[in-house]
Amino acid sequence: MSVRPKPAPTATAAASVDRLTHVLQAGLQKLTLEVEETEMPYGSKRSSADSVKSNVEALGLELNNMYSPLIRTGATSKLLGPRLSTVTLRRTNTGTAPGVVYDDNSTVLIISADSGYGNKYLQYITKVRAGMTTAELPNIQYSFPVPQRNGSAWPSAYVTKARGHLLGLIKEATLESIGQSEFSHDYEQPLSKIFVFFKRPVSGSDRLRNDGPYIYLGRFKAQNDQNMIRPGMGNDAPSFSDSHSGRITSIGLKPFEMPARDPRAQIRQMTPPLQATEIVESDLAQVIHLLNGIKL
Repeated sequence: MSVRPKPAPTATAAASVDRLTHVLQAGLQKLTLEVEETEMPYGSKRSSADSVKSNVEALGLELNNMYSPLIRTGATSKLLGPRLSTVTLRRTNTGTAPGVVYDDNSTVLIISADSGYGNKYLQYITKVRAGMTTAELPNIQYSFPVPQRNGSAWPSAYVTKARGHLLGLIKEATLESIGQSEFSHDYEQPLSKIFVFFKRPVSGSDRLRNDGPYIYLGRFKAQNDQNMIRPGMGNDAPSFSDSHSGRITSIGLKPFEMPARDPRAQIRQMTPPLQATEIVESDLAQVIHLLNGIKL
């Protein structure tokens, strides 16, 4: 794994050990689009290096390890398993809890049957169940959060910050498409560390809980927007243009395969291997039933 430009020859071995942290921080710091940094319950971007949990971690997700992301429920840790497996997130399944949560390392997107988004979630789920490979799976589209109909003429801080973050991911994907990425491998980039979860509705006393079941749709990579590319004139290379960003209302997401562990890495098995989250057919059937009843 490497980041351009190459480190100076005097870099120590100790510095290289922490290279992943610097890679991730450098990547997502570039995504800021003139949005004020404040502590909000959906997008803290400063916490992975200290004792304060990021908002992604507050959901019970540990996504820093690009090979083995984890989910924590109470004192139990599990590997984030296959697409369509059921996970429990520390997020209520009812109400208007934020659907865009991010930190310096990754982005979590929550979708639901009543979101009103135009999407292809049912088609995606059907093809995953049919055993299609990652390359064969369809892209999905995640709509930006929109202002609530509360009479206010201005979008909330959540809507503003979430939009800025998602636009930043599209910007990075677009820069990558014209050869202006600072990363050697796509799996290093925050724009390829987007994890999507579908909210499984609950009823009765479960509606009062501050956690609930979600269907994990998988890891995705942000898609570029061709309208952000200004063609080169003559021998000039294409360049990036931000003039179209105000008209973007959703982010395209391409299914992304979890990278295989580097075979050169030393593996120390200090504890028994962790179990992984599993597909629960009854949960999945409920989600499919909901999507079948919605005009997408």
